[in-house]
Amino acid sequence: MDFKDLIDQEYFAWNDKKIFLTKQEIKHIACKDKGKGRFIGLFSLDYFKREKMIEKSHLMYGYIFKNYMPNPNESEEFHPVWVLFSPSPRIEFNPKILEKVALNLLKEDPKNFVGKKGKQLASIITSNLSEAMYFEVPAPYNENNLVYLSTVCWRKTAMPTYHLGLNLFLGNQGVSKEILFYPPEYWSDRWDKFYGLGLKPKS
Repeated sequence: MDFKDLIDQEYFAWNDKKIFLTKQEIKHIACKDKGKGRFIGLFSLDYFKREKMIEKSHLMYGYIFKNYMPNPNESEEFHPVWVLFSPSPRIEFNPKILEKVALNLLKEDPKNFVGKKGKQLASIITSNLSEAMYFEVPAPYNENNLVYLSTVCWRKTAMPTYHLGLNLFLGNQGVSKEILFYPPEYWSDRWDKFYGLGLKPKS
C-alpha cells in the first residue's frame, strides 16, 4: 500500500474543497449543527477557534488505539477516543509506525512510565476522563519519531461510526490544539474503500 500517495490524494482534494465550504458545512464539520455533542467544550478557546482551524486545516493520519463509552446513551452520540498522530513525513510514508507506538504504550505497564512526562502519559492512558492535546509521546515509546497523543471527541453527527486504527483527521496546531475527524462526505472513493465501512454518502 502506497500510504503517501493515498493521503496526498485526500490532502490535495481537501485543500481544493475547503476554499468553497459554506458556513453550514463548516458548522457541520465543527460539530456545532446538531446533537448533544455540540455543547462539549463550549467555553474553551478551542471551541471558538474551531471554524478558523477548519478553514486553515491540514489533513493527517491519526491512529485511534483506545475509546471510552461512559454509558449507553452518551456512547450513541459522542465519546472520547485516544489518537496518535505526527507531522513527520516519515509517518506519511509509513503510518503503521503509529500502530507500533500504540502497541508500545498498550503493552507497557503504566507503573513503568518514569519521570514527569512518564507520569503524565500514564495518567492520560489510564484515566477515562483524561484530556490531552498534542502531548508529545516520549522515548522509548515513540519509535524515534515526533508523535503526539490527543484525546478527541467522536461525535456521530460528523462521523457516523469509526474503527480503531488508521483514521483521517483535520488539524492546525498554529490555530488550535484541537483536532477533528474528517467527515466521510469529503472522502475519495479510494479512502472509503480502504477504510472498509462504506461511510461515504452515495452521490
